[in-house]
Amino acid sequence: MLKTAIRTEPYFDTQNYEQGLLKIKSYGYSGIDYRGLISPTSPLYTLSESDFESYLTKFYSYASSLDLEICQVHALWPHSDFTSEEKASVTDCYLKAIKACKLLNSKYLVIHPAFVNAINLNLTRAQVYELNVERVKKILPYAKQNGVIICVENMPFVNRPYSFSSLSELKELIEIVNDTNFKACLDTGHAVATGEDLGSAVLTLGSHLKTLHIHDSVFEKDLHLIPNLLDGKWKGFVSALNEIEFSGFITLETSVSKDVLEPLKTQKEIELYNIAKTLAQNLKNHQ
Repeated sequence: MLKTAIRTEPYFDTQNYEQGLLKIKSYGYSGIDYRGLISPTSPLYTLSESDFESYLTKFYSYASSLDLEICQVHALWPHSDFTSEEKASVTDCYLKAIKACKLLNSKYLVIHPAFVNAINLNLTRAQVYELNVERVKKILPYAKQNGVIICVENMPFVNRPYSFSSLSELKELIEIVNDTNFKACLDTGHAVATGEDLGSAVLTLGSHLKTLHIHDSVFEKDLHLIPNLLDGKWKGFVSALNEIEFSGFITLETSVSKDVLEPLKTQKEIELYNIAKTLAQNLKNHQ
């Protein structure tokens, strides 16, 4: 059985993480997808270097006391890539997120591709790949120095060419960069939104696949729905993960609606954990 994890935003913000981590642990999860740096307005970006280090060191100490791993950190999103100033700002945020990975003892940093609005910029396919490779190569040396693997995820845009919504395009980008510290995060909801078969998506990425964002969606919409494991696509997903001998975390990127009131909310959150557990139990541990 593989380990399970869930994204952190529904459970806590940067100010009150103790209670949220306790709840995540109480449900049975082994890890978290840390999201404290995903928002451009996160207060962590305004901290001094010493305060940034102090905050994340304390966070890691508390999570470790609960035997919770930070299995991956999510970098900035959304972000703009139109001007040189914006590009430099995104790169700086990525570098800060790599430092966070080091402080949180997290091996993986999840990023989004650059220039997903290429059609509005009149960029060619070659230009989009070149700009993405350029960005990745700016952060890879620091990632390698800190033992962090950058995982780029597929996007949910059906009608945006060169947006890396196609798993074959994402694989091509990874193979152009050709670095052991640049791999893939498969976002299942994004794949569903673009009409990709989940099993085929896994097999396309193959050994490049290191991290997951598991949720469901519908064609042309990124809804972050809770998976219904009775839907046949999840059987193919599990089968493909076993075929490539995936050994990472089963990480959910979905949550129970904040509008659901207690005690029903806790019941639903337990049911959500059981979905992750069921997926994990059907996967062989290749570690």
